[in-house]
Amino acid sequence: MDKIEQDIIRASQALGVSGDEVTFIGRDGRIYRPILARHKLYYDGSRKFYVLFVETISRRALVAAFGFDKRARVERFYADWEAEKTKLYAVLPGTNEQIEAATRDHVKNEVIRFLGLVRAQNADFLQLCIEAYSSEMLGELSREKTADHSPPGAEAR
Repeated sequence: MDKIEQDIIRASQALGVSGDEVTFIGRDGRIYRPILARHKLYYDGSRKFYVLFVETISRRALVAAFGFDKRARVERFYADWEAEKTKLYAVLPGTNEQIEAATRDHVKNEVIRFLGLVRAQNADFLQLCIEAYSSEMLGELSREKTADHSPPGAEAR
């Protein structure tokens, strides 16, 4: 909650909010990430902030979902994302800054580069998801084939 408070203070001072991603466990046991989604400034100087609580999944849960043998790949998703996000943020203008004509093409190219990398990451992630789901379903089908489905009381032949 300190992160949300700090982001609200920064937004009220016309500063950019932090890029830190903080998570916490809600009362329901699920993991959430707070996001300062909107900031309204009214004519009288009062403000209204909108905070979204987005359910997320922990790294540990992703490793468990994909299997320990895929741990390095799952960890690389996070490391690659952080590295590329940092590069993008270094090029983007601040919250109250305009994109200058001289840097517009550079910023545009960096955004396109970032989106291309994210697209490739998403494709890799979806491939992992499909492989994990396929493996789970094939195991389920195998168990179904070998299960005894005779009615209760019937003799096995």
